[in-house]
Amino acid sequence: MHKVYHRIEQISGNVITVLAEGVANGELAQVGGTLGGSLAQVIRLEDE
Repeated sequence: MHKVYHRIEQISGNVITVLAEGVANGELAQVGGTLGGSLAQVIRLEDE
């Protein structure tokens, strides 16, 4: 199942923060923008 998130909460260097539910450490993602896209990986989870 694919999930789509449209909002990046924070960018710090090459790390982005996205609020998401139901993800696991190590999962892969595609991040797209007006200049192209790149691949990403979940590297940390925080409870709210």
